[in-house]
Amino acid sequence: MTAYTEFLTPSLREVFDFHASHPPPTPTDVYNQQNVVLMGRLDRRPAVAKVFWPGAAGCARAERQALGRFRDLGLPVPRLHAAGHLNLPGQPRCPALLLERLPGIPLSHTLADAPSWLPRAAGAQIGRLLAAQAHAERFPPPTRDDPRVGVVRAGWQRLADRAAATLCDQLGVPAALLDRMAALAGRLSDPPDLGWVTHDWRLRHLLWHDGRLTGLLDLEYAKPADSMIELANLLHDLMLNLPARPRQQAAAAILDAYQQQHAIVDAERLRFYLARQACNHACVKYWQGARDTRLQQELRLFRRYLDTTDPLTLLTAPAPAHQPASASSPRPTHWQRRGTADAPAA
Repeated sequence: MTAYTEFLTPSLREVFDFHASHPPPTPTDVYNQQNVVLMGRLDRRPAVAKVFWPGAAGCARAERQALGRFRDLGLPVPRLHAAGHLNLPGQPRCPALLLERLPGIPLSHTLADAPSWLPRAAGAQIGRLLAAQAHAERFPPPTRDDPRVGVVRAGWQRLADRAAATLCDQLGVPAALLDRMAALAGRLSDPPDLGWVTHDWRLRHLLWHDGRLTGLLDLEYAKPADSMIELANLLHDLMLNLPARPRQQAAAAILDAYQQQHAIVDAERLRFYLARQACNHACVKYWQGARDTRLQQELRLFRRYLDTTDPLTLLTAPAPAHQPASASSPRPTHWQRRGTADAPAA
């Protein structure tokens, strides 16, 4: 394969042959600030062009760095053929990566109605890879702005400052729940060190082919962070997207494999990051205009994570039945059904 180690503002047609079903992107694809991912061929071999919107050069650099580091760790990430800029219609010099196209189907398409062996097999492989990623390279924790306030607590406060009005005024979340999150964050000690975290391990970013995990995609948010974030984000994705039985099987297999690799699961820290992820997702969905049952599901999970004293059992046990809320109402009714009286402080 030709070594396109660097390239500068060619047209896409000069280096990349599109599949007929994937024409070059339009200006709208770029202006909506979503990455443009195009399937095609590079030197007659399957490849992917991942094009970032012009303001996301930092994300392109982060993904490029993570691809090299993660390949060194043995994680199944695509090979980087080239990195530079590409011209798109109406938008020149977009940061872009030309990547190997890995075989496989996203696990989000296969696990929901899979035979029981598949969630267990996939979960075991995922758990081992997560543990390997957590242990492979360690970094010192960030310096505290205020020695009296831990990094975990400060991170939650930044999210609360940005999202409290949306959560309480628009989504009907009792302020007492945010107080409980602040109290939980305040009790957690800072991690002694940090590891590589993509912040985006999700079923749709994991490829499965011929009985094995063949791909981990979308590393643009990778940076040193608390390794428990990665595990919590993936387990939350299972809670959101899988029926009870495959979710229970996959979560149990992930946790078993993760701990067998001597990666300790701090249940209280896991509980906090699960709740934070659900809270953050609910706000993002609302800001993006969602008013559907997916937003309601995030809010239900936020409260369930806060209310549990045993997140590991919650993750590996069947979910209780519930009546979906109406997608037509802009204000969730879950809190009114439960009542606004908060549970005892955690």
